Amino acid sequence: MTEAEWLAGTDLAGMKDLARTRASLRKMLLYAAAWCRCGGPQTSRAREAVEVAELCADGQARLSELSRVGDVLSAVLMGPGRKEDHPVYAAVLRDVLGNPFRPAAVKPGLLGWEGGTIPRLAQAIYDERAFDRMPFLGDALEEVGCTDANVLAHCHQPGAHVRGCWVVDLLLEQS
Repeated sequence: MTEAEWLAGTDLAGMKDLARTRASLRKMLLYAAAWCRCGGPQTSRAREAVEVAELCADGQARLSELSRVGDVLSAVLMGPGRKEDHPVYAAVLRDVLGNPFRPAAVKPGLLGWEGGTIPRLAQAIYDERAFDRMPFLGDALEEVGCTDANVLAHCHQPGAHVRGCWVVDLLLEQS
């Protein structure tokens, strides 16, 4: 898969293949949870899988607890899904992983500005699933001197932002 295909494509199977080689277990768990939240199966097993995946990703549950819901998560991570769903789930995967061909970084001084205002805002967005605040995060980043066009554009772009969003994780120093 090329960078251009990653950034604009909907080849979800190819994107997942690339993700499995470059993403952390945490990122893959959060993608699977986001997939279920964004229109995946709404069964009680799927809801349980979301909860367990997010708890494990955040270090609040043991990975061994995934065995109860592993079949649901495996279906998400390994299966291609319906063709008509690919643009939505491709966008969610890009939100979680960013551009694996060009990993982003922020200047360390930005994270310490005003006693850590930027990471605190990012943490609140993550904890409260308040992704409608992403534009405010982008504005705050601009105010403190962030010039990374990809970071700023991602904060201001409409559409799905989910737990594990690459910008939020970047600011929280998560992988």
